[in-house]
Amino acid sequence: FGTVSGSPTGWGGKLRRIVINDELDPSSWISDNVMLDLSPNPAGLSNGQPIVAAPTVAIDTDDNRWVFVGTGRFFTTDDADNSDQQSYYGLKETRGTDGWTYGTIDRTSLLNVSDAEVYEDGSAVLNVLHVANWNDLSSEVEDQNGWFLDFPGEKERNLGQASLLGDILTFTTYIPSLDPCEFGGDTNLYASYYKTGTAYFEAIIGLGEIEYNGQKQVLRKTSLGKGLSITPNIHTGREEGSKAYVQTSTGAIEVTEEANPGMTKSGRLSWQQE
Repeated sequence: FGTVSGSPTGWGGKLRRIVINDELDPSSWISDNVMLDLSPNPAGLSNGQPIVAAPTVAIDTDDNRWVFVGTGRFFTTDDADNSDQQSYYGLKETRGTDGWTYGTIDRTSLLNVSDAEVYEDGSAVLNVLHVANWNDLSSEVEDQNGWFLDFPGEKERNLGQASLLGDILTFTTYIPSLDPCEFGGDTNLYASYYKTGTAYFEAIIGLGEIEYNGQKQVLRKTSLGKGLSITPNIHTGREEGSKAYVQTSTGAIEVTEEANPGMTKSGRLSWQQE
């Protein structure tokens, strides 16, 4: 769970755990444990980052435990005018040769994918250190404690829990407006590959106009327009793919088509009669 600390002159926060460790006796639990410290002046940032959104969790095929969470707050008009850099984090639970260590993860140990550009078929991945293509990106993340994405928009922040379906992590960000002529600000929808925080190497929410070596850029973000939106809900039915539904503060329900890779449906996949 996340926390908020500080004051309007400098907000911060922490991602905290209660370590149960399969112990039945609550007195054996570790209640004071920090997974990520985002107090003022964290490494690589000039400001702290508060956490108000609930984390989302997952386990990958290598039995890594992932925790996903974003930063930012929007409780007062002062918050609306706050332009501190906010981010989204994908964190791998720490472990050693003897099992889980539940250590604190330093931001400097995470892969920076803020400016990452992924092109069709994974033939090229730009603006990530030591990475040229999708295979490089996958290998680089394996050697890190996870990834982080600094939101590109001024005043952009995450306020709601992400939804994870298949291999795609879907979450919203909000950019408030102080202009009385505008209605409440703007919302973006992100669809990221959960292990890298980047776009996937196939189109999930669409392709951009930028090309590199004949391949188009895969979109990681799309605008939902005016209004505040918090948590997307993902629906998958009989049709191919899925849909992300987002309720906005304007009363509208925005629907975005998603082509989620990975396991998105339960039940029998096939059968054979002898």
